[in-house]
Amino acid sequence: MKLITFEISDRSLAITTVKKAEEQWDCVISASSHAGDGAMSAIVQQQIKFDGAYCADLVLEKAVDFSGAFLQLMM
Repeated sequence: MKLITFEISDRSLAITTVKKAEEQWDCVISASSHAGDGAMSAIVQQQIKFDGAYCADLVLEKAVDFSGAFLQLMM
């Protein structure tokens, strides 16, 4: 499993990839915000399943799309 986290102020965007059998991967992209009391509340989560050689490009593309939407949501 690999976890990539981006943090901006009290907000974070995490990308978790898990290699499944053979060339199957699961990817979960989640955006979170820390509430005033320190608790973390999940805002959005998207799960992507994909195969094969394009996995890195697909994750990056989805992360860029998702982070743009995430940042707009949080502003």
